[in-house]
Amino acid sequence: MDRLDITPLTPREELIAYIDQLEFLLSEIMPKPADAGLMAFAFGLTKQQSLLIASLMNGRIWSAEQLATAISLCAHEITTHHVGVVMAAARAKLKPKGIRVENIFGVGWRMHDLSIARLKAALAGWPLEITPCQTTRKPRALITSPRR
Repeated sequence: MDRLDITPLTPREELIAYIDQLEFLLSEIMPKPADAGLMAFAFGLTKQQSLLIASLMNGRIWSAEQLATAISLCAHEITTHHVGVVMAAARAKLKPKGIRVENIFGVGWRMHDLSIARLKAALAGWPLEITPCQTTRKPRALITSPRR
């Protein structure tokens, strides 16, 4: 029977392994530049807007600080106030397509699974169709007010 020889890692090897793990985790949560480029083209978003939306595609909640850091790694540095301004513009452009970005007061932003699925479908080339049952507001013609 063969013996398994396990030698302990040197501190340098441990550090390299730890850095590899961190780089993997970072690559999983950071926006993908290819997704951001497609979004900019498909929805008429700016680079910063598309990077913000690409960051939210993993379904987790992002704070303004986290989004500012994510965008700063791919583009120029921005402030947390600027993140809110850019997010408002992106939300306005995506709302007619049925893609919602939820603002969680005091915490940050998140995109729900349905919106993520719609976004991925649009990026894959599928047409986005909004049916009347998916709207939350009644059209103005159906709203009746009491007559005086």
